[in-house]
Amino acid sequence: MSKAQPAGEAAVESDVVVVGAGPGGSTAAAYLARHGLSVTLLEKSHFPREKVCGDGLTPRATRALTRLGIDTSREAGWIHNYGLRVYGGRTEPFELPWPD
Repeated sequence: MSKAQPAGEAAVESDVVVVGAGPGGSTAAAYLARHGLSVTLLEKSHFPREKVCGDGLTPRATRALTRLGIDTSREAGWIHNYGLRVYGGRTEPFELPWPD
């Protein structure tokens, strides 16, 4: 028995539903789709929006995006940094370089 859909919404059939369209969810959805699965990607917010979650990606995360064919060059508008600067708590600010 199928459930009724809320007014204005259509039923969608998918092999996989990914909840959250941030960097992790979007990457998972892309990999699944490239492997032949039908994917529905859900996000409660509207894009673009101001949120720091995807504003600071590690080199490992950036390499994963590059493997998906996403241009992470400076010419494409990406800002490249060389590590992490930590502020807060009871310590002086300090920097940690990204691992190779």
